[in-house]
Formats: sequence, structure tokens, C-alpha cells
Amino acid sequence: MRDETATQRHQLNGSHGRPRQRLAHWIALADGGNSRAVRILFVVETTPDRLEKVIGASAPLKRLLENRWIRLATIDPASARVHVCRDGAFEEFHEDLERLPVALSSHEWYAGKLQHLPMAWIQTPRTATGDRLR
Repeated sequence: MRDETATQRHQLNGSHGRPRQRLAHWIALADGGNSRAVRILFVVETTPDRLEKVIGASAPLKRLLENRWIRLATIDPASARVHVCRDGAFEEFHEDLERLPVALSSHEWYAGKLQHLPMAWIQTPRTATGDRLR
């Protein structure tokens, strides 16, 4: 008899299989069936024009955006202006931002919490000389 969990794990590893086909199944397994869709925001240091060309040349990326599995934003390397992709078009981000809460690690911020959490600034502690503590 085949171990279905091991087979699914193999399909999600590296370049084997098609992981997006199993994503919803894995999310459901991970939280005991109380799953909610997970979205990710990618912030890319480039201009909206350059990223639009990349999106236009990639049908899978375009589908992920259209189906709202991912969200995209750009930070212009020359001006530091932020643009957010909404409904297939980039628009400049002008909203006021509150200061983000600070955590020492992702684990510290997310551990033991199942609800949606806002973004946090993950700030690695440093020594007096500026080296990161590990």
C-alpha cells in the first residue's frame, strides 16, 4: 500500500510535480480542516512598467494575479515610490502607514496563533558592533 502523505510530500519538494494542485489540500491538513486561503504579497524592487512586462510574458504568473493567489507591489529603486497592483493595474500607494509592531523572529510573531495577523517588522538583534546575533 502506498503512503499518500509521503507521496504528496515528494510532489511538493523541489521541482517535482505541481505543488499548486496540492496547496489547498495541504492547508486543510495543516490546520485540521479549519483552513482559510493564504495569500502572499511580493514586493519587488523595480518599476511597474518592467514588472508588467514580466507578468505579460508569463501566463502562470498572470493567472496567479488574476485569481488573487498572490499580490504584487513595486518599490522604484530610483525614487523609492511604492506601487501596488490592484485589479490588473499598478497604482501609486499613498495610504498612511502606522508603525509596524516589532518581533525578534517570525516564530515569535506567529507561534501559537491561527488567526490572521498584521505585518510585523522582524528585527534581528545585533551586538554593540552591529553584528547580527544568531
